Amino acid sequence: MTALKTAFRISIVQCCRYAWAVTLGIFLCLPAHLQRTGSAMQEDGSETAADLTQDSAEQSTAADDTTGDPTAAAVEATPDLTDEQRADLELWTSALNQSPGGPQTRETAARRLVDSGWPQAHAVLIQQLTAPQPAAPDVIVAICRAVSESRNPPDIMLAPMLDAVGTIHGDDPAVIAALAQALTVYPHDEVLPTLIARALATGAAADADMGARLSAIAALGKFAEIDAVDGLIGCLHAAQPESVRLAANQALRELTGLAVDGNWSVKEWSQWWATRRDFGREGLLTNAVKELRSRLADFVSRVQALERDQQQLLSELVTSLERQYWLNPTADRPALLVQLLASGSRRQVRLLGLRLVERAVSNAEAVPLPVIDAVAAMAEDSDTQLRAGALRRLALIDSARASALVAQRFGQERDVAVLQAMLSVLTAQPEASAVPGIVTLITDGGPALHEQACQSLIAAARSNVAERETLRQVADILADRALVEEMGSLSDHIQPIDVELLCWTRGSHEMAAVIIRQILTGQVELPEAYLLAAARGTSQADGSLTGELIAAAANPQVFPWAVAAIQKRDGVTIVGLQSLIAMPCPGPTRRLEALNRMVTDLPIERWIEADDCVAGLAYIGLSQRIEWLARVLNVGEGTSNGSTTGTNGSSGQSKRAVCLRLAELHLENCDPASAFLALQAAPAGDSDQARVTSVSQVAQLMQGNLPAAAQPNEPLQIPIPVWIEAIERLLDCDDGSPESDQRLTLLSTALMQRAELPLDDDQLQHRYDRLVQRINERITPVAEDPESVPDDEQPPVPQPVPEDGAVTGEDDEDSG
Repeated sequence: MTALKTAFRISIVQCCRYAWAVTLGIFLCLPAHLQRTGSAMQEDGSETAADLTQDSAEQSTAADDTTGDPTAAAVEATPDLTDEQRADLELWTSALNQSPGGPQTRETAARRLVDSGWPQAHAVLIQQLTAPQPAAPDVIVAICRAVSESRNPPDIMLAPMLDAVGTIHGDDPAVIAALAQALTVYPHDEVLPTLIARALATGAAADADMGARLSAIAALGKFAEIDAVDGLIGCLHAAQPESVRLAANQALRELTGLAVDGNWSVKEWSQWWATRRDFGREGLLTNAVKELRSRLADFVSRVQALERDQQQLLSELVTSLERQYWLNPTADRPALLVQLLASGSRRQVRLLGLRLVERAVSNAEAVPLPVIDAVAAMAEDSDTQLRAGALRRLALIDSARASALVAQRFGQERDVAVLQAMLSVLTAQPEASAVPGIVTLITDGGPALHEQACQSLIAAARSNVAERETLRQVADILADRALVEEMGSLSDHIQPIDVELLCWTRGSHEMAAVIIRQILTGQVELPEAYLLAAARGTSQADGSLTGELIAAAANPQVFPWAVAAIQKRDGVTIVGLQSLIAMPCPGPTRRLEALNRMVTDLPIERWIEADDCVAGLAYIGLSQRIEWLARVLNVGEGTSNGSTTGTNGSSGQSKRAVCLRLAELHLENCDPASAFLALQAAPAGDSDQARVTSVSQVAQLMQGNLPAAAQPNEPLQIPIPVWIEAIERLLDCDDGSPESDQRLTLLSTALMQRAELPLDDDQLQHRYDRLVQRINERITPVAEDPESVPDDEQPPVPQPVPEDGAVTGEDDEDSG
């Protein structure tokens, strides 16, 4: 039995010191055990809480025999507690006095003692307030808070707490405030007279010391009652000590909520109170609330002003640091940048460092390793904005390191902004180890991350770092969502980005291909965004649905993706481009794009053979036709096939056809100079009537006559600089043939007829004079006796120019 008693005592002491909360829970949940233990303890003669209560009651009775102690009488009249209750009382008393658990444990014990309703428990509390050696301040505060929070505060506690005001720890503001707050839960007419008398030192409290008076005044400031205000104003009379007047002013300010500058006199407070006293307690409370709101608004305004000032100072600091950074020599900037990025700097300064890193990357400056290390360290910072910003910048300067860091922390991150930054990194630099986390975000990450997660998985699929089985799992989820018919339309269950992702997963999922085919062929009615997503995904993924994509290219928005898909696929380029050119819907720009793809993909000797492609010229504008044919010539010049210029070679024939067609287009565009260039670039053939005819048309144009198919309302006025440039180019390409002589004669005659000398521009006049000199040097005068000159030395005779400037067909044939 002795061993059992010793074990119980040790367990009680250890539980109170080290695990009060846990012990209390176990103690309350195991009443049977406590009952047995309490009985054993009672049999061994251990001191119980009932004995402690009885001793306390005896001491209280001895202290005040004459008046009679109601506490002692209540304890004596109460039956003894049960063993379980006695054990609880002892445990709570021990926790209140010596618990190492801190204020929370002590306040819990005080609440249990107050709310138990046992007179023995209340006697323990009263003893703490009335003992010759008062309890510690935190014990008194715990008791007062328990009383103020109780739904049924014990009446027996009122008198001891009133006596304690100013007599127990009267210099401790926390104790005074706790006592005053506890007294407010009792009827005010039982509390205020005692406090007012003590504050004014009248009646029974005439001999109250200064500490008790000041405590009573502070307590009065907690009561929103007319009598409390009257009593406090009474403390302001000149006869009262200065400390009393100051305390009364402070209590009145707290009670009324007034923001008084300095200390008002009794006259000023009396005048203020005279206009409000008739409103009673409700008016006092209303005024106090109003004043407090005003003070709170003023406080908030001041705080906001301080915040603005702080932001202004930080902005100036950041501006100054940025200026200092750019003023430093380039070699010293990395060291300053490391300081800005350091963990000890302010948040705004570190953000400045990240912006400067991005600026350095955009300026193609080398970022040294210490700066990269500082950015990588910031990518693990606790601040989410810094973490997200650092990840984005790290991806710019070291994408592999950023991707590895993201893959390491991807599964641990929960902040949406940081996850968005991580997904951006993984989209630019896919990482295989992060694919499972990306799939989780697609399925369960919510709408804020869904689209970016899909883009990251598409990038992983494009880079072949996503396993086929993973893509199949995602396709299963998306396809199941898309095929829910009874719940609504497809657009209610999947997004356009899901459609693009299905394009990458359809190789591993048959139903995904069915869904994409239905979207491309228009079997389901969806917004255009879904069609574009299907086209974009189809053009980049495998080529199993290229035919459906070409069929959907009648939509101008789909056309570029169809062109890209055809260019990517081998064996379908010519047929696909012919199909695109035959589309009735896309405009000239789209057709030019298709023709440019044709030029890029096909050798020059083959594109002319694709009749549909040549026919596509009819669908684009004149300037675009010229642009495309010029590009054809440039591509031909840059290829081995196009460099062959043999008379009978297929490449030479193709180039001649291109040049003749280009010259005709230049004539339609009223650009004779460019037409001459195209004609000069055309290789000559054995019988090239088309080339001779074109030269004749150019000559007519240069003399002011247009082809019959393009006659304007009035003759074309060709500027003199165009004439000069055309003749200069003709001289540069002159081959000395009779045909060249004839053209030079025609053009120089027409130029001299139209030029009004002197020309306005000196530089143009000089150019004109130089051209005339070159023409005179080139054209040989006709001999007076042609028969005396040998046939092989006979110079070419310029043909006469008819009045209308036309050249006859016979002359063209002869010259040819």
